[in-house]
Amino acid sequence: MAAGWANPVGFFLLLLLLAAAAARADKPVRGGLAAVADESSAVFPLYGDVYPHGLYYVAMSIGNPPRPYFLDVDTGSDLTWLQCDAPCVSCSKVPHPLYRPTKNKLVPCVDQMCAALHGGLTGRHKCDSPQQQCDYEIRYADQGSSLGVLVTDSFVLRLANSSIVRPSISFGCGYDQEVGSSTEVAPTDGVLGLGSGSISLLSQLKQHGITKNVVGHCLSTRGGGFLFFGDDLVPYSRATWAPMTRSAFRNYYSPGSASLYFGGRSLGVRPMEVVFDSGSSFTYFAAQPYQALVAAIKGDLSKNMKEVPDHSLPLCWKGKKPFKSVLDVKKEFKSVILNFSNGKKALMEIPPENYLIVTKYGNACLGILNGSEVGLKDLNIVGGLDKSAHDKWAGGRDAGAAFSAAFTHATSPATTRSIEMDSAVEEATEPERWRDLDTLLTRAGNLVHADFDPSPGLREMMGNLVEVLVVGAGGLGCELLKDLALSGFRKLHVIDMDTIDVSNLNRQFLFRIEDKEIEFYSQFSIIVLCLDSIEARSYINSVACGFLEYDSDDKPIPVTIKFMVDGGTEGFKGHARVIIPGKTPCFECNIWLFPPQVKFPLCTLAETPRTAAHCIEYAHLIKWNEVHPGKPFDADDAEHMQWIYSEALKRAELFGISGVTYSFTQGVIKNIIPAIASTNAIISAACALEALKLMSGCSKTVSNYLTYNGLDGTHINASEFVRDKDCLVCGPGTLLELDTLTTLLEIYNSSANLQQFIKMLEEHPRLLMSRASVTHEGSNLYMQSPEILEPMTRPNLGVPMFELLKGGACATVHVAGMAEKNGKKVSSLRKLRVAVKGVKEASKMDTTESS
Repeated sequence: MAAGWANPVGFFLLLLLLAAAAARADKPVRGGLAAVADESSAVFPLYGDVYPHGLYYVAMSIGNPPRPYFLDVDTGSDLTWLQCDAPCVSCSKVPHPLYRPTKNKLVPCVDQMCAALHGGLTGRHKCDSPQQQCDYEIRYADQGSSLGVLVTDSFVLRLANSSIVRPSISFGCGYDQEVGSSTEVAPTDGVLGLGSGSISLLSQLKQHGITKNVVGHCLSTRGGGFLFFGDDLVPYSRATWAPMTRSAFRNYYSPGSASLYFGGRSLGVRPMEVVFDSGSSFTYFAAQPYQALVAAIKGDLSKNMKEVPDHSLPLCWKGKKPFKSVLDVKKEFKSVILNFSNGKKALMEIPPENYLIVTKYGNACLGILNGSEVGLKDLNIVGGLDKSAHDKWAGGRDAGAAFSAAFTHATSPATTRSIEMDSAVEEATEPERWRDLDTLLTRAGNLVHADFDPSPGLREMMGNLVEVLVVGAGGLGCELLKDLALSGFRKLHVIDMDTIDVSNLNRQFLFRIEDKEIEFYSQFSIIVLCLDSIEARSYINSVACGFLEYDSDDKPIPVTIKFMVDGGTEGFKGHARVIIPGKTPCFECNIWLFPPQVKFPLCTLAETPRTAAHCIEYAHLIKWNEVHPGKPFDADDAEHMQWIYSEALKRAELFGISGVTYSFTQGVIKNIIPAIASTNAIISAACALEALKLMSGCSKTVSNYLTYNGLDGTHINASEFVRDKDCLVCGPGTLLELDTLTTLLEIYNSSANLQQFIKMLEEHPRLLMSRASVTHEGSNLYMQSPEILEPMTRPNLGVPMFELLKGGACATVHVAGMAEKNGKKVSSLRKLRVAVKGVKEASKMDTTESS
């Protein structure tokens, strides 16, 4: 049951499919899995929630060139499919342009993947001709469906070992869907099928030797989480393992039958056949266990709880005061327990905050529904809501299932024997340095936000899954790397955009000279800036904001937001700020906070010096050229610097000015900002704390600019700056309108081509961009840099923009080039919206800002 196409259920669930060898091995799981040297793991952020959205989805890049698509995660079905333009007969509005297949991507019906697809759907495979395409029709329990054809294309995956693979995957190209209302934009572009059939994405990755037959996801009651393929993150401790059985219902994952308990008391119903389905947002019980559970809940409630109507769900209650969050319901409700007979002590405890939702009216509603009312008969589906009772759940068609929560123990799926660890021994094995961090992340209280959902596995999840990029490896950067490591972040990447010269050799030694493409930055959950260069900050800010996408209402799409934390110090002063593109001001929005570098008038230097800096600049800018005409000054030459110091000292003595020292001379000439260790430590701690808050959700981030001044005492202040909605970097983009003639034929012959578009960029008063390179949906329209690409893309200059935008009247393009800033040319990245006038669809786009 696909959540995007049904009314689903979301849980704290970690679903793991383990290879069949694990079930037959006579040792723990990791030892039972055959080692494949090339196999790794891939991790994806999960987006969405149980309420109010009712689904979880991932962003995946598909095709060549790769384009992003949002896929509804569904462990209850095998086929991955996208709505596509083949052309489309019936498609809903989706977040991204429809996938466009080509003839050479079609899978013939004689292909083994076609046979596997039909074997899982109907059990029948008919193929009249080798040239016949592989058609399919898949139907879901909510009466939704997809009709289409099987195609093959590249899926771009970044693995845990930092390599990028592009396996050829077979998936559905759906051109006729029944998905309800077509007037609203669907949250996803299709479905990610993770069932146990051989057509599922997981099985195909195993066949390619990319990952082991393991999939897992960790969901949070706050929404979001992580999905992973491969066994690197399997919870081998603090988990309960139960063998998996073959479900009689399609290719569902099932740990077998279970007895139902409420508040530790058996409800006396016959064992339930249970299956897991992450595509179902809610849990469905058959009529008998559902009625028994409802009766037990009602009989256990206090007089403070009253049953009330609420359109959100069938059964709801209100208390004396409206509930503010699911954590408030723990005082009024008890846990539901499923006791699986296939595993020793295989108890799945579902606390009340994980089977109830709190609606916008402050009511607590039961997220377990009567399956007989939707045609499920005796099938019991544990969906997303109740699985959020557990940090992790694991299982496989031929192997085992594991639940990991604060209340469970660990057993091996291969032997089902207990491998419980004494709690005192377990705590002793944990490094002492994590004590305070674990206290913060595992307990509610006044140190964390009221809505924060503590979890024993949160630090481990952050360490394994969150990738942090630190840009800048100077005094602040080195301090911050230490603080981030001590805050639980394990995957730290470091970039320093400085140059390797003599002045740097005494303090910077971790260099590897390598240019990084824009795609490199996509892997990171958060980027931390520790730079002293305005231009470098501006560039990284542009790169991060370049991933940001807006919906049709010009609201940022959460999955495309790249978090940033920016820190900087100057002597005893410093700042730290949080940048959430599209929601808070980006670096460019408040560029005015950084005034241009002070330049002394030559007349002051020559006639009326008043400071030591005036004397040094006089020796540097005036005296050097008088004494050494035509000889360039080298700041890294010790003799040159000594000469400047001597001349500046003479000048200072002549005018009675003090303060000229050799180190100060170096600082003025090289623009070296003095580094104070205490300032670096304070700002580093502030940046690390904001990164921790962003990634764990334990508290609200600073709003949104923190300043520190330790010159005259200790002064710390937080200021909230307003985002520039028309910002050229983080905004939806300046709208450029291209005039065309009125008919389609005339549009293709019009002069509104790429070359004229680039000319507009040079003349537009807000852009003034020269040497522009233009890309659209991952395709290079025209590249002036690197030079090797210029002749390859030059033919596009004469092509009409309407054609380059693939017939779309409204589109977004990315432009890289040189723009004027503070009187000089600097590298810039810009995101622009282009509307082709004279085309019917162009009238749908807001044109309040045009050139």
